[in-house]
Amino acid sequence: MSTKSYAVALSVTLVLSGCATTADYSESVSRLEKAINDSATSIEAIDSDITARKNAKLKKEVVAGKLLLDAANNECAAGKEKCSLTVRESKDGKIILVSAYPLQSSMPKGLKALNMVKNYISRLKSIVEADTAAKVTASANATLGSLEEITNQLAKANGNATSEKNKITEYKEPAMGLIEWITDKYVERVKAEALAKATRDAHAVIKDLTIFYATAAQSQKLAEFSGFHDVFVKKQESYDNNPVTANSVDSYVSATADYEIILKAQTANPLKAFETAHEKLMKQLNGEADKKATLVDVSSAIERLEQEAKKVKALVDAFKKKSNSTNNGDQS
Repeated sequence: MSTKSYAVALSVTLVLSGCATTADYSESVSRLEKAINDSATSIEAIDSDITARKNAKLKKEVVAGKLLLDAANNECAAGKEKCSLTVRESKDGKIILVSAYPLQSSMPKGLKALNMVKNYISRLKSIVEADTAAKVTASANATLGSLEEITNQLAKANGNATSEKNKITEYKEPAMGLIEWITDKYVERVKAEALAKATRDAHAVIKDLTIFYATAAQSQKLAEFSGFHDVFVKKQESYDNNPVTANSVDSYVSATADYEIILKAQTANPLKAFETAHEKLMKQLNGEADKKATLVDVSSAIERLEQEAKKVKALVDAFKKKSNSTNNGDQS
């Protein structure tokens, strides 16, 4: 068979076999990226407000002499490369570390998890946007590299040096007899295979990351950390133990609303919705979906993630509305 005849035959074969294309998946990937970025922005806003509250409270206690402000151990000496402060308290004759000061974040592990997902999905999008097979391959391996980094960071966070789980292998461009004028069709095939491998390799990693995020959020106990619980208890006690007035009713209702907002923020887990949507996309790309499943199922799962992002944003809006005075240290 002549070279030209082979090229025509291969081109026809690709078309007739229903060659995988990324056209249907590019919108899904873009929506996943936007939804997780929106969720991350909202969580970061909550974190910023909570951290500001805590720093204001720590400062108030330092000024009142309840806490001691001091340089961190083994820092700030001549020749050192770092200098930071801590707040400590005297308890039973011992000086106990309370925290760093000022705090940079109230939920650093949760934010780190979100940022790792943001990095992964942005690299997944780069596969969709690549316009040559070489760029697809480079983007695919950059995506796989981000997954390996996630597994290593999770291992480190869990007390291990590196992870033996979820080993990621290199993506290699499929070997086909290529003729220049059918390159576009070939690039689509390479993209589809690269997306299939990346999402397949990411599946277990995303599950681990979702668990990590949920555990981090639970352990950080934002309601107690930011003082909302204490305020709620004080207002409740004031209402129960003193003559009921319009002011005590309003204060009790306001404190309850504040506390409810932070409790909802504490339980928000956008990564769980992301995991579900990502799994649907992975199964579609890898031909693992139920026979009745279609891209509509992928779209529906992503829509649930988008709704989760809107819900978290609504919490932020409510949070900001109620926190103007407390951010200035007026919380009591």
